[in-house]
Amino acid sequence: MMKKRMILPALVLLLSAACHNGRYKVTEETKTHKDSNVQVLETDQTEKTVENANKSNAGFRNEVEKEVTVTVPCFGVCDSTVLDMLPAPGGATRRDSSIIRRLNAGEIFLLQAGEKGIRELETGSKLFVRFSIGEVWVWKSSVE
Repeated sequence: MMKKRMILPALVLLLSAACHNGRYKVTEETKTHKDSNVQVLETDQTEKTVENANKSNAGFRNEVEKEVTVTVPCFGVCDSTVLDMLPAPGGATRRDSSIIRRLNAGEIFLLQAGEKGIRELETGSKLFVRFSIGEVWVWKSSVE
């Protein structure tokens, strides 16, 4: 009688473990199968703009590189379309979670007055500038 009581819980435990392992493998195979059929299309405006500039000048830079200096604190971004949606650094509050999250993720950079960079590209009211942190888009009015 005692053996029957011990066998039943052991049997239940083995069956549940087997079912759990089987379900886990099916889920993993399904994920792998779904991921292999997904195609990602990137539509980054910055890359397209730089690529077009390289095509037009065959990849050669002008002999005279123009150095620019940040005159007022400003944001620098990797994607030029994001620059339109940002407030001035003085207008951003310390509790603005979306800006803080983007700063932490490295999508937005806070540039201080006096930082120097090399102008790479100019479009309308924006400049693509190479700073020590990397290449970012800034407003023309923020640099000289």
